[in-house]
Amino acid sequence: ILDESDEILCHGKKLNYTLGSPKPLDGGPTRWRLPFLFFNMIFNEEQFCEKLKVASQLNNCPVVFQENFRPIKIVPDLSREFCEILLSRFNQKTINIVDNGDENCGCYEDFIRGESVSKEDKIIKLLVVKSQNMLNSLLLAKAWLHHDILYHVMNYRYRVEYELSGKREKEIAISFRGKDLSSENSEFTHPDIMIDFTILSYLYRGLDLEQVRKRINQIKK
Repeated sequence: ILDESDEILCHGKKLNYTLGSPKPLDGGPTRWRLPFLFFNMIFNEEQFCEKLKVASQLNNCPVVFQENFRPIKIVPDLSREFCEILLSRFNQKTINIVDNGDENCGCYEDFIRGESVSKEDKIIKLLVVKSQNMLNSLLLAKAWLHHDILYHVMNYRYRVEYELSGKREKEIAISFRGKDLSSENSEFTHPDIMIDFTILSYLYRGLDLEQVRKRINQIKK
């Protein structure tokens, strides 16, 4: 039971001042892999780059640094491409969600975009039986594209409102109080917001030499 669920599950830019030892997140690697997949589509695929240019209102300012970033037109393409990848990964041959009685409950894209509200509970029950991992991926994608995590994250400015922690043991994004002024003792309350800011920070800044060496040593082990 969650008290004040609307408040504690909101993906706002609220902070925690953490105590104790870190623990792994629910969902495992999927929580990291899915944002990587979306960012790879957005920044590296030509169709999305062109749409972001059109969405940009300032020629001299990257769209990811603009307030009110909401290029709605990229959501259907992101949903469609994500579903193609997901269905291939889980060996699904149809885009439609069909129950045991051959009733069509809609398609996976509609579910991600929040357009299957009337049948959502039934779809979730069907997907739990089919594959919990697949359901988790779809729910996370829905949070990104329908519940606005994508827009929320890309509205904030790198090195002004978030950046990687200066503490080597953290290696995650933290909040900034102003340009180049970090709040080292805080962490973002919502785990997906923290993950997404962290990924964006590494995409902008890259890895330093020590981090590269550390990762190579981990791979060797």
